[in-house]
Amino acid sequence: MKPCGAPSLPQPVVDLKNQELVAIFKDLQQLSNVLNTGTASHRRLSTTELQNRICSVPYRLLRMQGNLDNILAECLRLAMLAFLATTCLSPVPGTEVRYPYLARCFRECCDPLETSTPHLRDLMLWLLTVGAISLFGATEPWLRERWQAEVPSRMTWDEARQRLKDIMWINAIHDQPGQQAFKILNLREVAVTNGDNSIAKLWASSWAGSAYELL
Repeated sequence: MKPCGAPSLPQPVVDLKNQELVAIFKDLQQLSNVLNTGTASHRRLSTTELQNRICSVPYRLLRMQGNLDNILAECLRLAMLAFLATTCLSPVPGTEVRYPYLARCFRECCDPLETSTPHLRDLMLWLLTVGAISLFGATEPWLRERWQAEVPSRMTWDEARQRLKDIMWINAIHDQPGQQAFKILNLREVAVTNGDNSIAKLWASSWAGSAYELL
């Protein structure tokens, strides 16, 4: 039975043939819902329980490398690794953590992904937002180009946030950098500073406080 308030699996995820990947996606959805519910009700997971629920997921995803022949499945595998990266404390508080190999693979996979249905377009919104928060920042040229092709300019942050929550979202971690990324991605032009990743820096610098809120 689905936990109260938990989002349903997106239809493109339901349609995937790899049931282990579907199960991992569902596990992360449920964990996100538990964390959101706990923050709202001040009933938080213990550190041990959180670690037990989250630590096995990256290994399960990494074991699938090279074994998925569906481009959407591979995009989701990489996106879940990027999503998990936002839940990791930086070794040095306030510093940015980079994942260049993951970022390159994510771009190569997501860039050619076609979005022929509303469900796929919502999933692309989530993929691009996760990518902006955890891997690239919101000034990355290819991501901005894809964003402006996929996301209606009239969409508000409240609407986008609800669509993101319908897929997978941890309020205490993702709301602030997500809103900042949304704002920047919707600008027609931005000043790009070489090597700067302001969104990644934003969640890295603010995550320590959010982490303790969730424990």
